[in-house]
Amino acid sequence: MASTKNPLHRLFGIHAPKHGDSSHDERDSNVNLQLISLGLPRTGTTSLQEALIKLGFGPCHGGVELLRSPAQTARYHDIYTRLIAHKTQAGDPDLNAQIHKSMQGFRSSTDTPLAFLVAETIAAYPNAKFILTVRPDGPKGWWTSIWNTSSWHWRTDWLRTVFRTLIYPVSFLRRVDDKVLLIREICLQRYGCWDEGTYERHNALVRALVPPERLLEFDVRQGWGPLCGFLGVEIPEGVEFPRLNERESMVSLYLGFMLFGGFVWCCYAVFVGGAVAVAVWPGLLERAVEGVRGWMVGVW
Repeated sequence: MASTKNPLHRLFGIHAPKHGDSSHDERDSNVNLQLISLGLPRTGTTSLQEALIKLGFGPCHGGVELLRSPAQTARYHDIYTRLIAHKTQAGDPDLNAQIHKSMQGFRSSTDTPLAFLVAETIAAYPNAKFILTVRPDGPKGWWTSIWNTSSWHWRTDWLRTVFRTLIYPVSFLRRVDDKVLLIREICLQRYGCWDEGTYERHNALVRALVPPERLLEFDVRQGWGPLCGFLGVEIPEGVEFPRLNERESMVSLYLGFMLFGGFVWCCYAVFVGGAVAVAVWPGLLERAVEGVRGWMVGVW
């Protein structure tokens, strides 16, 4: 079930609408990607997504869309796994078809999953325009931001053990965790690192593969001017450029992941504890049923 509808996801604040407006249900099957941001997460991708929608380039696929569709998470889990195992590569017809299917109905895209599939995305969309979002504080600022929001997935201390243990009983959350670990593995293979060096090496790859006339290197602090000029559209009159920072939303999301997993563990514990109690004291269930029955008779 998608995270937009699951009542437990809503209860624990991990449903997708809690973390940004959705374009997922507004897709037109006749629309294909025209504009793709290959900038890494935490480089202004949420602000860019909102700006593109305002300029008429929606629906726009953002990283949070993977929360709206567990099927999307599973699809990219498979793609990342096959790339790591060298069972597919950029330009393979089957890989192109999978990427096209996942992005069908979206006019633009930012953030994951395509940001970590640079060569594969360029091969799948040879006529698209591309944006590379960058941070004013460079590699160190990017890595600090990534670490402060998402390090639950790859840190090596006891907090990683706590996180994985808490989310383990929820298959959807395990797949999200596994997907991030696969992204880390891809970066280790391609860039030789998963730290602040990833930022510069990733950006260098984008610059090397995308023709300059089809690439805009963009700092969201620049506002509408460079973006609208690159896209050939008018600057929206009287509309302020979006300035969004989803750090608090991400922190809330991961807290919700752990609370949800802890809740499921408690449910398991109650079920197992009840089963053990019935096995040890066979008459316990019968007495409990009789007690409830007596209470209901008294009430009615």
